[in-house]
Amino acid sequence: MEQTIAGNATTLVQFTPVPALLGGLVLGIAAVGKFAITGRILGISGALKGFVQGSISSWRVLFTLGMLGGAYVAAAITPGAFDVLPATFTVTRAALGGLLVGLGAALGNGCTSGHGICGNARLSIRSLAYTLAFMASGMAAATLTNSAAAAGIAAQPPPLAMPSSDVANSGGLLIASALLAMLGLASAGQQFRKEPKAVSLATELASGALFAFGLVYTGMVRPTKVIAFLSPFHPAWDLSLAFVMGGALLVATPCFQAILKYKALAKPYCEACFSIPTANKIDPKLLLGGVLFGAGWGLSGMCPGPAVVAAVGAPVPQVLAYVAAMMAGFWAEGLWEGLVKQQAKPMPTS
Repeated sequence: MEQTIAGNATTLVQFTPVPALLGGLVLGIAAVGKFAITGRILGISGALKGFVQGSISSWRVLFTLGMLGGAYVAAAITPGAFDVLPATFTVTRAALGGLLVGLGAALGNGCTSGHGICGNARLSIRSLAYTLAFMASGMAAATLTNSAAAAGIAAQPPPLAMPSSDVANSGGLLIASALLAMLGLASAGQQFRKEPKAVSLATELASGALFAFGLVYTGMVRPTKVIAFLSPFHPAWDLSLAFVMGGALLVATPCFQAILKYKALAKPYCEACFSIPTANKIDPKLLLGGVLFGAGWGLSGMCPGPAVVAAVGAPVPQVLAYVAAMMAGFWAEGLWEGLVKQQAKPMPTS
């Protein structure tokens, strides 16, 4: 929906609240479905971090494959959904952003999906603090480093862009497909109690794919779209991302509360128990993680999920550098944590 002028790579950002809201609903459905069926939180950084920190479990592999497959299909259907980044948006900027996001997500144990959607839907005070930290830091970083200019965003107010009938129908179809997929998998989990693992892994695959479809539909795979949201003092300030988060939380919050507070489900359909983060303290490590994550987000306009999807849909050097640096950040934080734990061990007595 954004318009790019190839000659000078200027992007005319548009305010797209309807696709943002509809796509946000899909993200919420994917998060709720995964939690209700597998008991696991849908967190992109947590899933990816395991690959470089030695936790390559089957659910992690299937979720990631689902997201990559969904990205491939979405890109084939809508190849124009991804940004053409100008030369002023350098590989160095993207890589630094990825490194900071990787470090921040690992330190804070989450990102825009794990904390921003699932954590806030659980009414977690830690997730709220982390979200506020990365939002403030992201806006500061985008403003102070003039990310909008680097991304070639035109300095004019974003016009309201209502979706065409085809785009609106696609959104409705996507929502219906997400609901049918998750309800079908939940039903399968009840009917095939002797094979819960297979249904659980199928849910990981489906939730990853649905999350990728939702991200592409909302436009959040475009760094320019995110940077415009994180630039409140720029003429092109775009509030579409707020509708994405609002749509996701509109679905996730009542469902998570029904499950956790009102015990609508005693346990997940396909696992023995819900895997919920137990930490409840707002500590310096959490806040530092939020600040670093936000700084990288503001520099690059990318966070883990959209970056991985964009790396499949439009593998330009900036996006690939971002993903590589983000994984390096995950690895570096894991290495540091290991060294700290080793130093904390008591010395053997003679």
